[in-house]
Amino acid sequence: MSDALWDLLDGMLASADERLAPEGLDMSRHYLLVARRFAETEVALSKLDAEPSPFENQDTRLRVSAATFAVVEAALAYWGLAVRLRARFTGQHARLAGEPLKQGLRHIARNVDDTADGSELLGNAARALAFVSGVVEAAEHAQHARSFGLTYDEAIQRFVAIGVISLLRVAAAVQEDSELR
Repeated sequence: MSDALWDLLDGMLASADERLAPEGLDMSRHYLLVARRFAETEVALSKLDAEPSPFENQDTRLRVSAATFAVVEAALAYWGLAVRLRARFTGQHARLAGEPLKQGLRHIARNVDDTADGSELLGNAARALAFVSGVVEAAEHAQHARSFGLTYDEAIQRFVAIGVISLLRVAAAVQEDSELR
């Protein structure tokens, strides 16, 4: 695992507690917000490969910083959705519900294979988001969600293991690639 990945993971988890879920959003709107964050990530990353227009900032470091920020924001949005889903299904407070996910995320980050390329990682993150849509639909009905209990826990863990880690790996790769330029 790269130092950049570990630093991004620590930073994300340190800021995650106060930003898990936007106030007043139901589960489906929260899911839509996460999808928008992912779309913003793709736009920001595509700008790295294109020549900036005369109206955009020409400084490569600022463009890399903006892209990295967008990817980390998407990872944080994925994380917030995962913790909120787990809290909904277990009936636990978000901090308690997030602890096993946090431990699993750290374990996976320590043992990550650094051979995947950015487009593969983005594809993995997109598939993870599509995969968890059924879980979001089930969680939409709070009165029934707890009756499912931990039935959906494996799906939520998969969402974290594939989606969050893939996005953090993309952010780390963008940072490391910019250092080589």
